[in-house]
Order: sequence, then C-alpha cells, then structure tokens
Amino acid sequence: MSMVRSLSTYARFATAAGVEIPPNLTEAVSQMGYTHDRPKLESLARQVPDDLIRDAPLVGAVGEVTAGVVSIIERGITQVTVRASATSHQGIDATLEAFATQVMPEVRQRLRQL
Repeated sequence: MSMVRSLSTYARFATAAGVEIPPNLTEAVSQMGYTHDRPKLESLARQVPDDLIRDAPLVGAVGEVTAGVVSIIERGITQVTVRASATSHQGIDATLEAFATQVMPEVRQRLRQL
C-alpha cells in the first residue's frame, strides 16, 4: 500500500522506467492526497497493475540494479531514493554499502561510455 500512497510523486519515475500508470489510477491518487486511511488505500491498491509492482522497484543483483539505474537516467530521472531493506543474509547497512560501492561506480562508468 505504500506504493499507492506515494504514487502521485512516483508517476514521473514510473514513466521514465517504462512503466505505464493507468490515467484513472493517477487521477484517483491525486484526488486522494497523502493518507494512511487503510480502506482508501486498499481500494486503490486493487487498481494497481501487476506490472507496476513487478517492474517499478530496482531490485536484484548488482548488474540488474546498475542497468535499471542507467536506464532511468537515460530517460531523464536525475535523482533516486534508495530504500534499503534488510534481508535474511544482510542488514540495511550492507545493502546501502553495496549500492554505493558496487552499483554507483558501475553506473558512472557506463554513463561515461554513452
């Protein structure tokens, strides 16, 4: 449901990432505003297409995340927010460290080659 809550600010990013948000959903979210009202959020969550949930987050191995970051930069996104999650294998600190030391240097190198 957090995706629905932040969808109004996420629309440009989603479009740049190649994910289409149905216009009726965008309109409904913009009218709703920011809320924690569970029934409202659940109602809108049922309208979110599966591909938006599947394709929106940049998750995976270093190469996959790197390719995703490069792709959205090429489409005009200039800032990303890293929302690290702990896994059963590592904590949030390790995820942030990997992004900073493995993903971003590779992103910079690929962008220099363009």
